Amino acid sequence: MMSLSDVTVERLSINGHICGEYVEFTLSQSFKNNTGKTIDGEYAFPMTETGVLTGLEVRIGDRILESVVEGKADVEKIYSDALLDGINPLKLESYENNLYKLTIKDILPSELVKIKVSYMDHMPYEDDGYSLVLPKIITNGVIPNKFYFSIIVKSMGEMLIESSSHKINIEREDETLCKITLEDGELLDRDFVLDLTEKCPIEASGMYYTVDEEKEESILYLSIFPKLDEEINDSGNNYMFILDKSNSMMGEKLEQGKNALQLCLRNLDDNDTFNIIAFDEEILIFSEQGKVPYTQGNLIKASEFINSLSPSSEEENLIEALKIALKEKNKQGDSTILLFTDDNVEDEEEDIILNYVKENIGDNRIFPFGMDTSVNSYFINKIAEIGYGKPEFIYYDEKIEDLVVRQFSRINSPQIDVLKIDWGNLEVLRTYPRSIEYLYDREQFSIFALVKGAIEGNISIIGKVGEEDYSVTINMDSFDLEENVDLIRKAWSRMRIESISERMRGERGEIAESMKNKIIEISKESGILSEETELLMVESFQEPVLGATITKTVPLIVSEEALKDFASGYFIDSPRFLYNTSEKLNKNKPKLEANKEVSRDQLLKLIARNQFAEGSFDNSEESTLYDRIENTCLSLIAFGLGKEDLNLYNKQIDKGIRYVARTLTDVEELLDENLCILTLCTFKAVEKKGLLRSKTEQDVVEAINVIKDVIKYNEYAALEGLMMLNRFDIITEIAIKFIKSEAIDNQHLLENMQYDLKGNIRDAAKYAILKLM
Repeated sequence: MMSLSDVTVERLSINGHICGEYVEFTLSQSFKNNTGKTIDGEYAFPMTETGVLTGLEVRIGDRILESVVEGKADVEKIYSDALLDGINPLKLESYENNLYKLTIKDILPSELVKIKVSYMDHMPYEDDGYSLVLPKIITNGVIPNKFYFSIIVKSMGEMLIESSSHKINIEREDETLCKITLEDGELLDRDFVLDLTEKCPIEASGMYYTVDEEKEESILYLSIFPKLDEEINDSGNNYMFILDKSNSMMGEKLEQGKNALQLCLRNLDDNDTFNIIAFDEEILIFSEQGKVPYTQGNLIKASEFINSLSPSSEEENLIEALKIALKEKNKQGDSTILLFTDDNVEDEEEDIILNYVKENIGDNRIFPFGMDTSVNSYFINKIAEIGYGKPEFIYYDEKIEDLVVRQFSRINSPQIDVLKIDWGNLEVLRTYPRSIEYLYDREQFSIFALVKGAIEGNISIIGKVGEEDYSVTINMDSFDLEENVDLIRKAWSRMRIESISERMRGERGEIAESMKNKIIEISKESGILSEETELLMVESFQEPVLGATITKTVPLIVSEEALKDFASGYFIDSPRFLYNTSEKLNKNKPKLEANKEVSRDQLLKLIARNQFAEGSFDNSEESTLYDRIENTCLSLIAFGLGKEDLNLYNKQIDKGIRYVARTLTDVEELLDENLCILTLCTFKAVEKKGLLRSKTEQDVVEAINVIKDVIKYNEYAALEGLMMLNRFDIITEIAIKFIKSEAIDNQHLLENMQYDLKGNIRDAAKYAILKLM
């Protein structure tokens, strides 16, 4: 049996570029076969869900193989010809748990193998900045003979740059450009964490990349992060939820759809009304009498109704469900209809349904969610179009709950209706997105534009927030030219591919075929995979007699699952080198067993599914008021102290804070020293995350004044410093000390995590906080 000593890790280098919210890394590793015999090698690497492969290069001795992107039909013919010539193919396949492996055959004794992987990713904007995590690359104590690491950071404003995992050097050229390296002795034998925080957060800025100096063509990259005051709708909104429960939805799709409904209900407000329709061949209606007010009693009944749903037929009666939804009258106002289906509507039924909706939509709006890769995207797009809504497609391995609740939160939150973008003196040749209709509150939005002309003057985005005017001006004179980093160009290409792919779902025939060809063209030019292209490897060498460069195609056989992942925008994180002879491949493969430990993401979802209509987080009607406030505070701290994107939960967090603040203002006798500590930590944590809206902030100020009086009256001297506290680390430490005295029933959590609402919220919140240690 071979050991790790049979392979020498000669060199490891990591070079990265960060531009705004985008990052690209190139990882290069060299290995030497010390076995004294010919072996097959495997280069294994994990993937994350938000990025894309931008390059692959393999050097085996003197041979150099580089990846190129071609259309699927062309690749099939090229591969057939190459295999007939007896060329040994490379193999790239899905391994286990988002792990992928590249198999290289016939590595000779003492032969050096160098593998270079390039990838790009998008970093979510959270807490006035970005966080980057690179999993460890050096494993099993195998240290490379040579190690290099550098990241060039180009930001739109001055950033505070820190690493909690490694000692780093920062060489600054100016306020927005710097180079990061590791101090001597530091290695990637543990996860590398880099936090970039804006010193002075700005609502909008940008940068550009010159494509053609002679033609004065550039790619503009604009980033906008609007913060809007919540619109107050005293009359409330009316919601109808329609869920497909046919046999094709059986299993994970239906359970996640039910979970998404549970979270949507908990995003409703006091004055809202709602109803639920579930359909297959039969129609089940939550309230036969029409929409009901959003109260705790109706929330409990609706939750029980949702939990009871199960498939009973292969047939679907979507048109009847839509008829009921559109005919149901409201006391006032129109309805927002959310439709969840994997849509198996026959072609002949499409026109009947679409015509009915067109004739009866009135002032209602329909937001359809296509919940499968096989969904009829043409139908989903059309029903959204005539229903004045926006379609969402939930594809391979995506989290249904997250996408549904994010879209529902957008429907519920203030938004900017974009009327126009004034580009100044620039000639705009193309933009992504193609058209910009909305900007959403507290969601970063990027705009890419291919423009012609001098980059100077102002760009203005003009719109409406309700009845109020909105505008933001971006001064291009402050933009920096990105001469060396073409990451902006690659991000632009990727966005164009995604934009055309999205539009293609609503087209057929010649138009769809034309869009497909355009995707292939962009994908080949940029070297970025799409759903219409595949990878292959090309070897170039000099012909010894004529001296001409000759290319030879080396087949790269990519498994269907892996190709789907790569084309869907998956992102390579940290490769490592494995090897073994082919006869020992299965025997020596590491076993990656399912991790039974509950993740913070699961814990936060469990907490979110256990919110009462009043805003408190609890799972028992029998809790005392004191316990309910305590449980709600712990839940809010669990949300507030983490690094997760909380856009999904903004509405629920806001309701929770209002509940705590108003209850303590009204019933201040509940405030003992323990609850003073907990509520102050809660308010500070949520405030630091920038989650407080103006109306809720007023409630918090009133509650803090009450707490101040209680502290002064009871002479809680130790708490006076807590009033001024603004450090996350100390708040976290206080919260952890507070919960350590009580045991957490992890087993109970594990048994109740999946889809019910019986989890112990107190334990879930405490466990989520402890996982931050």
